Amino acid sequence: MKCCGSAGSRHRWAAWVAPAAVLVLMPKCPMCVAAYALAVTGVSMSAAMAGWVRTGLIGASVAALAWLSVGSVRAYWRRRADRATPRDARSPAGGADACPAGRGY
Repeated sequence: MKCCGSAGSRHRWAAWVAPAAVLVLMPKCPMCVAAYALAVTGVSMSAAMAGWVRTGLIGASVAALAWLSVGSVRAYWRRRADRATPRDARSPAGGADACPAGRGY
């Protein structure tokens, strides 16, 4: 039985929340990005570089969310196809030819 709070489900949850949080919390002006970088890391940057960093973070977040979306859709269709396929057709021996001992050869 699978527990609702397993490590895998927490990882999947965090994989969706991290890029979404970056998109939601990303400031509009590059100077704010530069100020946050200075406050967090102690490294200063120009406004032009902060603009590039902002654009890169937005692009990476959108790409991550797109990757997760494609993976979720593929997993959904794979689960749906597995439910539609009879169990005998999924076994390597085809079901009728299966070894009585359950070895599948």
